[in-house]
Amino acid sequence: MRNDLKKLTALFLSLVLVLALLPGRVHSVSGEPAEQFYYGCSRFTEANERKASLALADAAAAGEEIVELRSYGISREQFREILYRFRYDHPELYDLEGSIRYSYTTDNMVHSVYLSYKTGMDKEAFRREAEKLLQLTWGKTTDYEKALVLHDALVRGVVYDGNAPHAHNAYGAIVEGRAVCEGYAKAYQYLLQQLGIQSFIATSKTHAWNLVRLDGKYYYTDVTWDDPLMSIPEESKPIRYDYFNIPESEIAVDDSHTFLPEYNAIKPTANHTDMKYRGDAEQIKSHYDFARILSIGAEGVDVKLSSRLLRGQSVIAAAYSEQGQMQASGVSAVGGSGEVERVHIPGTGFTGADAVRLFILNPDGVPADLPLVA
Repeated sequence: MRNDLKKLTALFLSLVLVLALLPGRVHSVSGEPAEQFYYGCSRFTEANERKASLALADAAAAGEEIVELRSYGISREQFREILYRFRYDHPELYDLEGSIRYSYTTDNMVHSVYLSYKTGMDKEAFRREAEKLLQLTWGKTTDYEKALVLHDALVRGVVYDGNAPHAHNAYGAIVEGRAVCEGYAKAYQYLLQQLGIQSFIATSKTHAWNLVRLDGKYYYTDVTWDDPLMSIPEESKPIRYDYFNIPESEIAVDDSHTFLPEYNAIKPTANHTDMKYRGDAEQIKSHYDFARILSIGAEGVDVKLSSRLLRGQSVIAAAYSEQGQMQASGVSAVGGSGEVERVHIPGTGFTGADAVRLFILNPDGVPADLPLVA
């Protein structure tokens, strides 16, 4: 009897996923209205803007090439804003061409929109691969856990590749395993939306990442920047959590994460830290496979890490004499603000040492040995 119940439960969950992945506009599994579930759409103050945005999404999901919008009373200025939010609300429209044309009347009201689509994309393969990823969340009871599982799956399964044919959309990341930041972000957004978790794409001039709503509050996640070895897809690839569910104050600290004006105008308050990564310390300590000493000089030690420092971590260098006595030590600056993998550890007395050992110092003050390679 128990086995039968397990089989029925598995069958039910499979049917839910298949239905959720069918073509068409995505709706929250919580029953939230579409105009509220899609973040960009929800920020429109005029009802005609929300309706026009959703009508455009429905038409694109159905593969329509001409969409009449004249009945919505949308100006050209309004349509430009609709188009911006539409692009970053709907990752499921991965086959839609980037260039969208439209016609307008003499009084600058939008009449019709003309859509075109990419060919050669296997929608069944997309559905199948997305379902595999979503199945990883089975048994997870909180949206935090589900978001973490999908974050890790994309870090391990995607290679950063600017030359990939579909690098800028969810198809490239989910089906082909090759994408750039926009592809990472749209794949993550698509998977979250399938679970009823709201997400939008935040953008700068050169980068894209995710706005995510969990338990009614907003956070930022950058899957791309949490991929420390972006050219190596493998199950054992180390994963960073520097950019998982962090507040605006921690992500908007460099040029790559400086919001575009269009996003800045509609961004929510995102100042919470309660959903940041809270995995066990051993996972964080094992983040680094190795380090390489580049040089030892009068002013300290230069080290090359296998990936960047996690937020709040630093590197300790200790120099030992032939008799095993420590003759010098130093500590690097704290990581987490976009530092490259090369780390300088200031200090004197390192030259002439018989041996130098390195340690990762975690935010909790516990050091972990850092293996060296030649």
